[in-house]
Amino acid sequence: MAKHSRQCIFSPYAWLCLLLCLSSCAALHGLREGPRISVADIQLQKAGFLESALLLQLRVLNPNDVAIELEAITCDLALDGRPFARGVADSRKRIEPYSSTIVPVSVHSSAVEMAGAMARLLEAGVRPDSPLPYTLQGQAILKVHGFQMEKPFTSKGELSWQSLKKALRAD
Repeated sequence: MAKHSRQCIFSPYAWLCLLLCLSSCAALHGLREGPRISVADIQLQKAGFLESALLLQLRVLNPNDVAIELEAITCDLALDGRPFARGVADSRKRIEPYSSTIVPVSVHSSAVEMAGAMARLLEAGVRPDSPLPYTLQGQAILKVHGFQMEKPFTSKGELSWQSLKKALRAD
């Protein structure tokens, strides 16, 4: 009888150990690094008296050997180290292993914030023929093998004044 009660006590522990082993094996074949996200294009979406909306086309690259489901992206865009715009997108895109896709994200900036940022850039001596450094920071909400996770990202690059001017020009 004592032998039977030990088996009953041991059984849940055995299952727990087996579950931990299997989950760690699955993790080995999971997400090794977060997606790489950068700005591919920027366009004016809406110019209003109090707020402007820009459409960022973000390049999302999956450097892993498993597909990822990109559920959503939140981001803050800074130009020359100064806050410029922020936004969020419900993307629902599948990115196959070792591939990339473009994800549109609407970012918003108040007219005061946008004008102030442009004035500060000009005051700082950023010349129209020089590249404009940007920093894009945010969170990518992903699903891998059915498990949801948040991966922070930071991307730095340069925009040309011509592309920014073209994006901000209202037709």
